[in-house]
Amino acid sequence: SASDVTTGNSGMKTLTYDASRSTGTTLDNSNTDFNRVLTASPAVRNNDGSMSTTLTGTPTKVGLYENVKVIATDTLGNTTEKIVKVAVKPAPPTIETSLDNKVGQRADVVVNVGTGIPNGSTVTLQGPNNTSYTGRVSNGKATIPVPTVQGGSYVAKTTVTLLNNKGNLESEFSAPVVSSPDAIVPVI
Repeated sequence: SASDVTTGNSGMKTLTYDASRSTGTTLDNSNTDFNRVLTASPAVRNNDGSMSTTLTGTPTKVGLYENVKVIATDTLGNTTEKIVKVAVKPAPPTIETSLDNKVGQRADVVVNVGTGIPNGSTVTLQGPNNTSYTGRVSNGKATIPVPTVQGGSYVAKTTVTLLNNKGNLESEFSAPVVSSPDAIVPVI
């Protein structure tokens, strides 16, 4: 996940962050060490003269990290601080079930959401013609029943609910799996 930070026209020399006072709402409600996770990309000059950079990294736990202090320093040594939230979304899931030769048939589609996603989280499978099916995560996977597979692409996304009424976080969509009709001619 990433968080964008933009400064004014004075130019940006460095951008750092201080997560020592950050509060994290993770899926297992643990205290999370958010330091040494994010790194700032080199600053780039925008068309309007402002400078921008992106904080990137791979926090170890999906969650919403609040009160992360970002400090921008310009070439004259002036600093600007901003408190930001960093949302760490689940990774895109993987559809494990092949839908080749399944058009017109019922299928139980298995979607792998990876590690660290709590049981009971929702996986949504979207198919052709705005069809949508859901399943619940159990031990890193969700099995989603599709009553009649249609020809076309299917993609999946994971939705997790944060504790303490902090809302939901959704993954990006998975790589598509394409269903195709049975091309084998019956033999008499």
